[in-house]
Amino acid sequence: MAKRMQLWVFVLCLVGVLGVSMQAMAAEIKGDLVIYTAHGEEMPGDMKAYFEELYPEVTVHVLPMGAQNALDRALAEQKNPQADIIWGGPQDMFITAKEKGILQPYKPSFDKYVPTEYKDPESYYYGQFLTPLSIVYNDSLMDEKDVPKEWDELLDPKWKDQITIRYPLASGAMRTLYSAWIWRFYAEDGTPDRGYEWLRKLDANTKDYTSHSSVIYNNLVRDIAKLSVWVYPSIMDQRYRNGYPLNAIIPKSGTPVIADNIAIIKNCKNLEAAKAFVEFVGTKQSSMLMAHQYYRIPIRTDMPKATMPRWMDIEINPMDIDWATFAELSPEWLEYWDNNIKARNK
Repeated sequence: MAKRMQLWVFVLCLVGVLGVSMQAMAAEIKGDLVIYTAHGEEMPGDMKAYFEELYPEVTVHVLPMGAQNALDRALAEQKNPQADIIWGGPQDMFITAKEKGILQPYKPSFDKYVPTEYKDPESYYYGQFLTPLSIVYNDSLMDEKDVPKEWDELLDPKWKDQITIRYPLASGAMRTLYSAWIWRFYAEDGTPDRGYEWLRKLDANTKDYTSHSSVIYNNLVRDIAKLSVWVYPSIMDQRYRNGYPLNAIIPKSGTPVIADNIAIIKNCKNLEAAKAFVEFVGTKQSSMLMAHQYYRIPIRTDMPKATMPRWMDIEINPMDIDWATFAELSPEWLEYWDNNIKARNK
């Protein structure tokens, strides 16, 4: 009952803001909308329910999967698209999707509130959330003073078999982080060799590569491992909403900050519904809801800081990354890691 009331309050507020024209348009849009999303099940599931209240003739089908899996699936279906939207994933993934010709350009009404560096200049994709990477630990078992504060500290031999990591090749966030660890050296040397050596040392300390982020949480809560690396907002979600004794440190020297994007798939079967959904989840009201209820840091520049959750008042030093180079070289780097580094120290 509480959930239903929340849904109606949100939808009524949104209708009040969007006006009568939006209500009229909503009545005209019909069909099935298929979304490949890297945002898990809960937030997309709730946004689906809100959207269907506003657009009663549209049925939304949400398919949660890793960001890389979403890209791979959309590429495989290019001649006959089965989805309308890819929702979630880092910049380099969407650069690749654009280059492969699987995205449909669309300039939404919130375009002016998205900084230039977080959107495609030709409107093929738009950043929605800022997602910094962090070092994660169980603060019921470890004092913060004992936790690594910088990426290089993860290589200390005292952490051997104490680090649990989401398998990078299936996760857009982890692909970004692993590529960023290589990029630090590539930007100086023009070669990934020092980055590969760094990853060999990290692999020596890695206990396992998990199939899902939930396994990371379980490993840390049950003291199967001491440390992990994962997206900061998700750790805050687990900490404050689910009560897990997890905490995270963002390295002050710099961290990759993912602009979590959304895009419409080219030749999708329900273009008008797809446009409506992009508009819907991109509103200021939806951004506010997702910030407070789902722990997402909005990219929109018109979100008053005073209205944001207190945990978002954090210091973030974004790593300087050439995302186009990432898109070009990351597949090669990750393939080398998978074939020549992963678990070779065991």
